[in-house]
Amino acid sequence: MAEDRPGGVVLTVRGVETTVRRMVRDFFTARGWREHRLGPELTEYRTGNRWMTILLGGLAGPRFHLVAPLRLRRTRVDGAAVIEIHYRWGEQVGRALGGALGRARAGRTHLATAAALEQTFAEAGLLVQVRG
Repeated sequence: MAEDRPGGVVLTVRGVETTVRRMVRDFFTARGWREHRLGPELTEYRTGNRWMTILLGGLAGPRFHLVAPLRLRRTRVDGAAVIEIHYRWGEQVGRALGGALGRARAGRTHLATAAALEQTFAEAGLLVQVRG
């Protein structure tokens, strides 16, 4: 998937919703992201510093501001109860604060973060399915 195109992943995992939610929270907070609960299904994880990103754009380095929107919802696959983790980012991610360089940085970061999140659930033996 190209870094500057809309992207995202939907992970389907087994487990109790509270446990899955805790695993997602622990995954992001261990990497320095801050949790912002927006509703029963929607949570945003944020990292970096918005003002440093406005000032330095794509050159803000590890302080580059990013938002990872995640929606967790219960559903069924082959009759079994599962949790879907929707992690989506769009074409404009990083563009407003960092121009083309910021968009590329944001795309790479989201791709790497999504892959690591997938790996976390795979290693725990909870991953059922991955969709783009």
